Amino acid sequence: MDLVFLGTGGSVPTARRATACLLARVGGERLLFDCGEGSQRQMQRSTGLVQVDEIYVTHFHADHYLGIPGLLKTYDLNDRERPLRVIGPCGLIDLFSALRRIFGRLAYEVELIELEPGEAVTQLGGGGGGDGV
Repeated sequence: MDLVFLGTGGSVPTARRATACLLARVGGERLLFDCGEGSQRQMQRSTGLVQVDEIYVTHFHADHYLGIPGLLKTYDLNDRERPLRVIGPCGLIDLFSALRRIFGRLAYEVELIELEPGEAVTQLGGGGGGDGV
């Protein structure tokens, strides 16, 4: 396992620190935990534009998800084909309905999975409980 801290700052980005974002490289999988504003730029500086497999949104403070629309659109403009799974708390589907106005139509599938309080990710199995964007 390899962890890359892309953003560790508070809710306001500064010249030296970006908002919340952590990239975990586990075997062949790339997992992004939160995706605050500037995450894409930090990723390009640190690792190159990594094609992540899953994005985990820990909660709905804007500094934890405002980087998602830009990242999704960049993947689309770079001809991403494989599906992307986004996992977060209840309300994730509603959030993406609002964000869709920003990132528009994507050529690849985005699977949204809402977790109930206390529900573990390992309980999801083969993608149950998801909704597409």
